Amino acid sequence: MDLYRLSGKEEELKPLDMDHVLKECVSLIEWPSRLGYMTPTTRLDITFRISRDSDSEEEDSESDAEEIERTLTLRAHGAHWEERLRLLVDEGYLDDLIIED
Repeated sequence: MDLYRLSGKEEELKPLDMDHVLKECVSLIEWPSRLGYMTPTTRLDITFRISRDSDSEEEDSESDAEEIERTLTLRAHGAHWEERLRLLVDEGYLDDLIIED
């Protein structure tokens, strides 16, 4: 769900039935800051970052692919998500990821 165009006002969120969506569904939400007071206290935040090496000026698409760094950060909110992430870490599934406390 992309909330970019919303300001977070209750009247904008009401047609989306966010109470139901956040309690009963698995949701991927872009621009979650737009949820305002409706932001769940128990959640998993996933942040994608893509950065380029600013020293490179090559235009070759093959070398560009090597110079792009992609980072996925998971941040648990609440005991439920903290436990789930701990299990994934213990099993080695997240060895290449950064987990923020």
